[in-house]
Amino acid sequence: MLRMAATRTGQNKLKQWEHPAKSGIWIAEVLNRSGGESFGVSYKVTLPAKLAGTRQRKQFGTQALAEEFATSEQDRLRRQGQEGLSLTPAQRREVATALERLAPAGIGILEAVEFALRHMRPEGGDRTVKEVVDEMVAMKKGWLATGELRPSSFRDFKQRAERFADYFGSAQVKSVTLPEVKTWLRSLGLSGRSVKNYRMTASEIMRHSHTKKYRADNPLDEFSKSDRRELEPGGENFREPAMRSVC
Repeated sequence: MLRMAATRTGQNKLKQWEHPAKSGIWIAEVLNRSGGESFGVSYKVTLPAKLAGTRQRKQFGTQALAEEFATSEQDRLRRQGQEGLSLTPAQRREVATALERLAPAGIGILEAVEFALRHMRPEGGDRTVKEVVDEMVAMKKGWLATGELRPSSFRDFKQRAERFADYFGSAQVKSVTLPEVKTWLRSLGLSGRSVKNYRMTASEIMRHSHTKKYRADNPLDEFSKSDRRELEPGGENFREPAMRSVC
């Protein structure tokens, strides 16, 4: 039998009951009010923290909908509990360790998983730096053939991009970091203006990779004003002619 209780509010008897029986989920009638007047009742479902992690409430217009929701939530929470029990001891220890390390930063385990998937398993699939450069060179060769790109612009991009690919070799483009790109720029031993040209080419490669979902971001977006002063002395006022976007 359902556990039921009744409380009195004014002249109205509002009921509350546990549904399903012995589930710990309670449904309560709630008076609808507007402009100081009462009209009918709604049904508030409360899931306790011991079941849902945090106390949760949801309100429905009919008793049938409230009870249907309570039943479905009990089934869902039971399935989650069974899935947790199916973890091996090693997996449970790993989850506990992850939660312990994430908690001080205020990061939930699902948030960490989603971040890891975006960065470690990008939606566009894995590509090496060389594969991305080859893809872009082929794309720009098509623009060159249709007159959409000047021969000098194609030649400059190809030369700089291939030098970038030579340095990073078979590295996954998703893994290239800003400090690594800055190390490469320093290794060029060129003037500030030339370093800026190479940095812009690297940024174009990373932007293309981000657009194609080969990586989660463009690390060159974080290239700061102090980075420019250090790596591109004298190049601050130089601007290359605008090139067609690869996005």
